Amino acid sequence: MLDVAAGEKGVDVVSRPGEPDYFGISDMLTTPDLDEHLRGLPYLLDPPTDDRPFFFNFLRRPLTRVPPKEHDPFSIIRRWNEALLLMYLLIAVAISMAALFLLGPLLIWRREPAATLRRAFPMLGYFACLGYGFMMIEIPFLQRFILLLGHPTYALVVVLFSLLLFSGLGSLLSGRFAARPERALGVVLASIMALGLAYASLLPSVTHALLPAPLPLRIATTIALLAPMGLLLGMPYPLGIMLLRRVGSGLVPWAWALNGAMGVVASVLAIFLGSRLGFTAALLTGLGAYALALAATLTVTSSRAAAVGSAGLPRQVA
Repeated sequence: MLDVAAGEKGVDVVSRPGEPDYFGISDMLTTPDLDEHLRGLPYLLDPPTDDRPFFFNFLRRPLTRVPPKEHDPFSIIRRWNEALLLMYLLIAVAISMAALFLLGPLLIWRREPAATLRRAFPMLGYFACLGYGFMMIEIPFLQRFILLLGHPTYALVVVLFSLLLFSGLGSLLSGRFAARPERALGVVLASIMALGLAYASLLPSVTHALLPAPLPLRIATTIALLAPMGLLLGMPYPLGIMLLRRVGSGLVPWAWALNGAMGVVASVLAIFLGSRLGFTAALLTGLGAYALALAATLTVTSSRAAAVGSAGLPRQVA
């Protein structure tokens, strides 16, 4: 009966009781510890989750040799392998294009001496961290709010609108801290990390509680939730530019290039990390980038304070 039905539909039977199957389905159904069994398989057969919603991501790594037809009757392993190789290729292309078109011209036609660039290295790394961190927060938020809003298009419109609007307002407000940008930066960057951790832990519960609510209420809630983070995310860049100009105004194009290059690369890496480890892990790497940005800020301000202090010391008279 089963063979007749399979023949009529043009499919193969991959598992039947009492006979070997292609993917170890019988062992999976009878194992006493499913989680341990799944970890030992060559394929990723864990059930997809809201944090890692990739239904067709089954390979742990690209295969050096694709199984023959008799072990891959639907050619699905071949397609998985091609998709994963394409992701690696896309990452390589994004890194190459960002380096070629954003950093290449600055390296070729740079006007700043090498000593100035070395002195500004922590601050330039700061802007690279901002580019990576912003995208690693934005893209996981897009994924998370799809669940609350019910459709990818709604999430794209509402999340991008909210983050761009409020980050623009945050950039505008950052001018109020022009007198002491280093002090404001410490508070802003620490607040981004704390708020990001709060989002990572509380958003699933908020989403579950609001799912029965009408769509207008869910949209308004999304905007309200993203407003504080958007305001904070808009401040580090202009405040960092204020600090960078103290080293040299000619370094501003480097800040733009590094920030843009890492943003392009992070937009691809966010999907890769989401498919491998989950979007919460991707978000945590973005918060880690802001932690590195804070460390760079502290390095610059402490070295500047030390330089001012040494310059102000009275000369000893022999």
